[in-house]
Amino acid sequence: MKSRTITAIVLLAVLVPVIWIGGIPFLVVATLLSMIAAYELIMMFRLKNETIGKYKYIMPVVSGFAVVLHYLIHTAQIMNPVWYTIFITGAFVVFLALPILFHKQEAEVMNYLLFTLFYTGISVAYLSSIRFMQGTGLAWFLFMVLVVIVTDTFAYLVGINFGKKKLSPDISPKKSIEGAIGGSVFGALVGTLFAFILKLDMFPAIESIGFTVVLTFLMTLLLTVFVQIGDLVASKLKRNYKIKDFGNIFPGHGGVLDRFDSMIFTGMVFYILFVLIRLV
Repeated sequence: MKSRTITAIVLLAVLVPVIWIGGIPFLVVATLLSMIAAYELIMMFRLKNETIGKYKYIMPVVSGFAVVLHYLIHTAQIMNPVWYTIFITGAFVVFLALPILFHKQEAEVMNYLLFTLFYTGISVAYLSSIRFMQGTGLAWFLFMVLVVIVTDTFAYLVGINFGKKKLSPDISPKKSIEGAIGGSVFGALVGTLFAFILKLDMFPAIESIGFTVVLTFLMTLLLTVFVQIGDLVASKLKRNYKIKDFGNIFPGHGGVLDRFDSMIFTGMVFYILFVLIRLV
């Protein structure tokens, strides 16, 4: 418990200023977390496939590069967006070709590589892009973090006190349907209130304040669902590979994916939805 508390204090001491400052410091931290997360995934996959271990240093570089490249193109705007398409396409081609050319377990190795790129590279790139949004990036990032924390917290509290029906006993025996509903309701309410107080407008084309609040609540409610899906995905992976934690870089908390699994998943979904809404 002592190591867990100390780790939490250190993480807050590092992450709070970095999130507040944004810019290059935030990009550096996001890139490092992406690289560590990729390493954790590869080392987990290696438990069932020794071949994938050959990529334990390559995939962190690829994932980190995905985060940096997305920043250079979509935030710094010093590169043509077509380069990100080229990078993703090139990565897919390479990850399809390598297993076929050099390994016997073609499909399995290919799946591991593509999943790692998507889960720790592209997803973290999208998550970090929320902070880099022009003008309101910090507020929207805090909104997303708040939704994740409140959803997780109340899913636990409601589940402990009122949970009867298991949500997914094969994946996470302690989670309940009642807890999931409670987490989503409170997460959506608090997130909507936060957005209303800070005047964050996800739907600028809509003039009615009441309608905007309703749509924000529904969108936030959808995000809370993905908060819990992200947690279940991570739990399913750990259960399949019979591991307690993805890593041990954070004493008492496990690895990067143990600490930020829901945030990575939710951040990716939120960024995609945000961009799509603005395009409509």
